[in-house]
Parts: sequence; C-alpha cells; structure tokens
Amino acid sequence: GHTKAVIIGNGINSASGHATLFVYNLASGALIQEIDTGVGGDNGLSAPRGWDDNGDGTVDYVYAGDLKGNLWKFNFTAASASIALGGTPLFTAASGQPITAGLALARDPATGKRWVFAGTGKFLEEFSELPNGSMGWYVDLDKPTVAGERIVSRPQIRGSVLITASIIPPTNNSCEAGGSGYINAIDAFSGTSTGAPYFDANRDGKVDGNDQLGSGSNQVPVGSIDLGVGMPTLPTIIDKLLVVGGSTGGRASITVNPQGGAAQRMSWREILGD
Repeated sequence: GHTKAVIIGNGINSASGHATLFVYNLASGALIQEIDTGVGGDNGLSAPRGWDDNGDGTVDYVYAGDLKGNLWKFNFTAASASIALGGTPLFTAASGQPITAGLALARDPATGKRWVFAGTGKFLEEFSELPNGSMGWYVDLDKPTVAGERIVSRPQIRGSVLITASIIPPTNNSCEAGGSGYINAIDAFSGTSTGAPYFDANRDGKVDGNDQLGSGSNQVPVGSIDLGVGMPTLPTIIDKLLVVGGSTGGRASITVNPQGGAAQRMSWREILGD
C-alpha cells in the first residue's frame, strides 16, 4: 500500500512568503514533505491538482499556479517529490498575472497528450489585464467585453469543451454584491469555438444551429453567455443541464450540448467470495 496523503498549497501569508507545496500524512496529519519553489515576494500557490499518469491509483504529478503567474509541475514518481523541469515553471503568464483559481487537467483523445488549463485573475485587489505573449492559445478577457473581466474559479473539462466562469466586479466598489459575468465554453484543445453549439442560447429547449452568431458560412456557436445572476460561481453540469449561482443570490440554469466523448468504464475488477 501507498501512504495516503493530502497535498495543499500555501496561502499568501506563509512564513517564507514563497509559493510552497505541502504534503501531509492523511491519517496522522504529519508533514511528509515541503516543496519550496523559491519564488517569493508575498507569493502563494492556488489549489493544486493531481494526475495519475499510469492509472495505478497513485498521483504521479501535481500542478498548481501561484500569485506571480507561474504554473508549476511537481514530480511525485520518485521516493521524494520534486519540482519538475529542473525547478522551472511549466508556464509563466506574460505579465505575471496571478493564478488564484484551481486548474483543469485533461488528455486529448486524438493525441493522448496531457493538457493543463488555467485562468488568470484575482478578486483580492485591482490590477491591469492581459497583454499578448504566452504559450499555446489564450483568450484576452478584455476583448471584446468590458475591462476588469477575470477568472477566479476552477476551469472544468467536459469532453472536448473547456468551461469557465468569468466575473466582472462592480466598478464603484469591487466588494459589493452584484457585478456581472459569463459562463464561457471553448474547444479545449484548439482554443477556437466549440465544434457544435454548446449553449441553448435562444432558450427554445434545444441546442441546434439556431444557437449561433453570424450568418451563412460565417456562423459560430455562442461561446459566452450571461445568465443574469451577477458574478457567477463555479457552474455545476448534470448531463445536459448547467446550473450556476451568482453574487445577486439568484440561481439560473441552461441546457447545454455535451460533446467530444461520453463517460465510459475505464476498468473492472472481479470479486470472488470464499
């Protein structure tokens, strides 16, 4: 048996001020290992996410973002865990935009490659938004919507679709209830529109070609939708229904179109009696 452990990132006011990953024994609460990235300046890690690469039930790699815009990969395949890639970040945001929300992990069914998804932003203080210059694809949340849009909740993967909730705080006081925001759906592995419409944008009870923008051959699926609940929280997706709450205290739902693969059995085990 493997030791059961809980893995957490540190908060902003850690003793060292560095982004540090702590590994604790789940049964005793004893600290097994402390992995310091060495990046300080009042820094800290967001919620880490584990990946079992070989399917043996044990986490092989852990990913987490920090407040300086670094995305870290930790290697847990050896007896002692360490920072992968020679101790350097897997990715760093162009202008150090903070990663305060958790991450989403997925494997591209076409290539088998592992993908890591993160959104930048924080709801702790004001800061400027996102210039160009990053690895892979990116979406600048300031275009074409209003300034101040940000992601502070964990992205989710459903099949080939990446779903994120973005918020736009009130301009007069960012601590007030209200504001606005969007539920966003995008093709996770290309950064483009989903292959088929995802939201029942026109609210006719079905997701079809009428839930698109543009005309003729230039039509594309609606990729962002404001459900009228203020700043949306992390959405819950149950089969073909997306449900979300928001800062106004309300709740809304919308029919969606799952795509890119259905849930399936990964393995089975036969249990024999005496």
